[in-house]
Amino acid sequence: MDSILNLQEIHTFYGKSHILHGITLAVHENEIVCLLGRNGVGKTTTLKSIMGLTPANRGNIFFQGRDITRIQDYLIPRLGIGYVPQGRHIFPDLTVRENLKIGIVGNKVQVKTYEEIFSYFPILRERLNQLGGTLSGGEQQMLALARALVPNPTLILLDEPTEGLMPRMAKLVVEIIQKINRTGVSILWVEQKLVTVTEVSHRIHLISKGRVEYQGTPGELIQNREIQLRYIGVKV
Repeated sequence: MDSILNLQEIHTFYGKSHILHGITLAVHENEIVCLLGRNGVGKTTTLKSIMGLTPANRGNIFFQGRDITRIQDYLIPRLGIGYVPQGRHIFPDLTVRENLKIGIVGNKVQVKTYEEIFSYFPILRERLNQLGGTLSGGEQQMLALARALVPNPTLILLDEPTEGLMPRMAKLVVEIIQKINRTGVSILWVEQKLVTVTEVSHRIHLISKGRVEYQGTPGELIQNREIQLRYIGVKV
């Protein structure tokens, strides 16, 4: 299976603090890969390193065979990588329509792209002129996902997309992400909930103290109670 994303021995620092200690992982085409682990272990930093927001000090990041390690952050989305950060980061004082326009890379977006987005998120079509800050938490998460889809990415990075959502809304968001994946978009998904990742992912990487300590399929992780307890403190 071909890889769309490869991280090779990534080391990332915040000032003098060494956060990532040689992260190596791959995401294959049409795959959902989850990064699982406790708070503060480097999951979000891994995504930010890919996007160039906290550039890797050592190692290499390849996207579709191209080394993007040193590329400026504003150019990364133009390559076909979407990013939905933790906390959504929509613009509360802009309308839904204006928030979506911010996702445009270049001068225009095809009409069929918007139609596809509204097929996933019909509520957003009804809310186009509503301010982002007046949407519910679930609707804001949908808007953040929709904005990431506007440039037609081939890979989307998700940072805890169900955080803070009611169970019914969280389930709906997960179902939409799975639908997006089935159209051929690869997903790298940061998550803390073991049950969620075992339900949606093709492969799981467990991160602890800035290192990948375990990788395997959901079925393999479910069978490995020792690893569950050691790195995430729960078992299923």
